[in-house]
Parts: sequence; structure tokens; C-alpha cells
Amino acid sequence: GATIVIAIGWYLRRRARYLALFQGFKGPAEHWLLGALYDILVAPKVGDGEPDVLRFWQTHLETFQDEACYLFWAFGRWLPFAQPIVILTDVKLVRAVLSPKNYGKFTKGLGYDAAMPLIGRALLALPDGDEWKLHRRIAQSAFRPMILSRTVAVATRLAATLSRNWGSPDKAIDVHPQMLKLAVDVLGQVVLSYDFASVQATRATDAPLYTAYKVILATMTRNSRYPWMRPIPDAANRRYWQAQRDLDGVIRSLLRSRSVAAPEVADDLLVHLMTDQTLTDQEVVDTVKTFLFAGHDTTAATLTWALYELAKAPALQDRVRGEVLCGTPSDCPPDPSSLGTLELLNAVVKEVLRLHPPAIFSRNAPRPTSVDVDGVTYVFPQKCEVLIVPWLLHRRGKYFRDPEAFAPDRWLGPDRAEDFSF
Repeated sequence: GATIVIAIGWYLRRRARYLALFQGFKGPAEHWLLGALYDILVAPKVGDGEPDVLRFWQTHLETFQDEACYLFWAFGRWLPFAQPIVILTDVKLVRAVLSPKNYGKFTKGLGYDAAMPLIGRALLALPDGDEWKLHRRIAQSAFRPMILSRTVAVATRLAATLSRNWGSPDKAIDVHPQMLKLAVDVLGQVVLSYDFASVQATRATDAPLYTAYKVILATMTRNSRYPWMRPIPDAANRRYWQAQRDLDGVIRSLLRSRSVAAPEVADDLLVHLMTDQTLTDQEVVDTVKTFLFAGHDTTAATLTWALYELAKAPALQDRVRGEVLCGTPSDCPPDPSSLGTLELLNAVVKEVLRLHPPAIFSRNAPRPTSVDVDGVTYVFPQKCEVLIVPWLLHRRGKYFRDPEAFAPDRWLGPDRAEDFSF
């Protein structure tokens, strides 16, 4: 009994010293056991009955609008496995955390480890360092003017095929699954010279890559909210593990079918991967995983929101269509060199990405880490997770006038909004 009391006393004293490091951070009240997770669980439900986490964060943002960041705890702060999470709500602080000046102070966030089965151990998940630089150099081969020209032609052709499959214009369409299929097929044909044939598929079994990603994303979302579910072999996890095997199988089949010596093979990313002597077979697989997911999921989300916003604004839709078709026959793909001159289209894309950014970013402080901004020093304690949520930043009135409104014209003219490029 005495040993237990001593152990508890030692733990509480040690924990109190750690918690004292967070005294400078403001944050919401929390549940003694679940921390802020309790408020997430009871938040209004959206979609398939999932909590509206973004609105939960926005409520806190309004409460702490004068702060550059705020703190919440995943699980009660006195528990040994509780995770402190600091949300950055100031652009200058975000710039400082991500700047080269503070390179090496932060590591990739815990979310990247959780996403490893989906993105592989490649560019997104690798820690900063020489290995990351190698993967970054190889990945750069996928971003060249020739690739852009190929992308425009392939995307135009596949989009035409997809729209024909929709049939009657009066029929309601669930656009997001269609955009996922379109994006993965464009990516496959442009970057990997491989046709996944998702656009033409009439059944889920005919689009194995789309189906695998759908299962993996749904289960990862659930397991990230309820971490204790990860090792449980329930039906959802069994489908998840099978989908991972299916994804690996599709990628390895793609690699086997490809001969880098064949003269008809295009100069694409896959050629650079398979001919690079510094990469192992598993690193090639992981890099393809990264490109397949990062290259199609966020793109599909952005396309979906763009179609949604344009559908709500027919007059704006007509203006965008007129700009794109000006000087370009409707049955021809746009000239890639002219894309940068389409000011209204670019403004629409910027506004979609402002109002509906498809990703969040996280960093972790492996040791006590300080960041200076305008003479103020922010100290992030050890093991603190730092979360950058563009969805929140873009809805701050201090950066954008009428931030909840979809207003592409804010990016046009002499008084256009600042784009906060890093």
C-alpha cells in the first residue's frame, strides 16, 4: 500500500511540473476524463452522424480571438496519455513555426504517423533531413511544364467522359465520389502512365483503388477520433486491413507491369522512381502511395467544393465559363500556357481553397521549443502537438472581410486580399 501511495505521489508531482509549463496558454474548460474530446463528442452532428469538429474549433476561435494560439487537451490533462494540442490562430506565428529559421525545432506531427498506412514512409511522413531531401528531389520530376500540358489534355478528356456518364442534366449527382474517380484517373495517367479506369467503372469492384481509399479513409477517421478502436478486429477494421492489402496489391501490380526499358513508356514520375538506384522497392511503393493519396484526395475535395459553390451562383458560373471558352473552342482543351491569364478562374480557385481548404498540418515539439514573433516569445513544451488549421485561419475577420462569404472578386483588382504566401 505504501509503495502505491509513494508512486502516485511521485507521478502527481512530476505531472504538476509538466502542466505548469502550459500556464501561459489559454484554452476552453475540459472534462476531467476526456478533456476537450468530450465537447467534440457532444458537438452537433453532420454528414453520417459525425461530430462537426471544425465548428467546434471555430467556437473556440471566437472565444480566444485575441490570442495567437490556444490550448486544448485530448483526454484529461492529469492522465499520463493525455495529449496537449496547441491550435495556431495567427498567420505570423504560423509563418514562424514553418520558417527555415526554425528548421529542426519541430518534427512532423503525430497525425503523419497515424496516416503511415495510407501515405507510406515517403515525402509526407519522413522527418526533415537528408532522406526527405532525396525524396523531395525525386518528387520534383512530377512537376514540370510537360506534365502540366499532359494534365490539361487528360483531365479534359476524362471530364468529358465523366459528364457523359451522368446522363440527364436534371438528375441529382453525388459529386464527391465522381471527383475522386476523376482525380485518381488523371493522376494515374499523367504521373504513372497507368489507367485505373475508375471513371468508366459502373460498379465499386471495377474501381478497386477508389474502393480501397474509401474504406481506408472512413476507418482512419473513426480510429483517429476513437484511438482505442484501432487494434479491435471488428468489421470496420477487418475491411480496413483488407483495403490496405488491396492498395499495396494494386501498386505492386502497377510496378510489375511496367518495364522501364520499353521505348513507348512516357517520361513520368514512375520512370524516375524505378531507375533511381538509391531507392529500395518498398520506398518506391511508399512514394507511389504518397502521390496517389495526396495527389487525388485533396484535388477531389477542391473540385467538389468548386462545383458546389458555382452551382449556387449561376451568374458567376457563366462568367467563369465565358472566360475559359474565350478564344478556345468548346471541344478543345484549354491552352496550358493561358491558364495563368484566366484571372476570374484563378480567383475562384483561390476562394474555394480559402473557404474550403482540404487539409490541416501538424508539428510536434520533441523538446521545449521557443519561437519569436514581433518581440513575443512563444514556448511550446516538450511533446506538445502544434496544429495548423487553414480552415480556421481563413475565417478570421482580421485577415478577410466577410470571411464566411464565397466572394472570388476579393482576389481581383487593386484592393485584392493578401494571399499570405509562405
